[in-house]
Amino acid sequence: MNRLNAPRRQPAVSRTAGFTLVEMMVAMAIAMIVLLGLSVTFVNLKSTFNSQDKFAQLQDNERLALSMLTTSLNEAGYWPNPWSMDRAKALTLSSDPTYGTMQPGWAVFGQAAVAGPPVVTENLQTAYVSASGDGVLTCQGGTNTSGSNGKIRNVFYVQTDPSTGISSLGCAVLFNDSTTTSPGAAWTPIINNVQSMSVMYGVDSDGDNLVDKYLGPADVTTQSLWGNVKSAQITLNFTNPYSPGSTIPWVYTVNLMNNR
Repeated sequence: MNRLNAPRRQPAVSRTAGFTLVEMMVAMAIAMIVLLGLSVTFVNLKSTFNSQDKFAQLQDNERLALSMLTTSLNEAGYWPNPWSMDRAKALTLSSDPTYGTMQPGWAVFGQAAVAGPPVVTENLQTAYVSASGDGVLTCQGGTNTSGSNGKIRNVFYVQTDPSTGISSLGCAVLFNDSTTTSPGAAWTPIINNVQSMSVMYGVDSDGDNLVDKYLGPADVTTQSLWGNVKSAQITLNFTNPYSPGSTIPWVYTVNLMNNR
């Protein structure tokens, strides 16, 4: 055959690859499922983190409360030189119109809640004598630098900040029966989200140096002397971080080291 008369071959036409509408819809559906799964995982992780963070804050507040209250109660009844005077002479705290009267020799005291007027919030009070520069801390972290011995009175109670609505456990410090003489200071919040506090006092009623019964502050006044209190069982009701309308009670008993 003559090559000139041979039929010519047409070049092959290449097909351009691409997505069909169905393929695109399937891909979008798969991507949405993956994104939904990632979103659910993120939300669950965030919720878990928030729950753990709230629980950690609650534990931190409980540890701080334990440290502050234990330290203050361990200091109660202390005075620098036990050979120079007795307890009654060392702890001669006078009457205070706001926080009541502590008789000579009392290392711990408390007032029951009163609806008023005047309104009284249940409180826990500890007393000791501090030498100037001895470094013994008040409940607010201050020390006696006055140049002479001073009587310290720590007063713990719960109060609500009217501007924020947050209830806190705080304390006031009386130095020689005054909140205006350093290191005395008015009530200052220490631990947030504490709704209320109650205290039961372990009393030695027969003089054997052992706790016979636990009484509320109103009953200690009528049935025994505050000088015979050997321990304090403290209940703090913390705001429930998982249910703000409820509380979680925290109960701890502290022995008075210097009231033996």
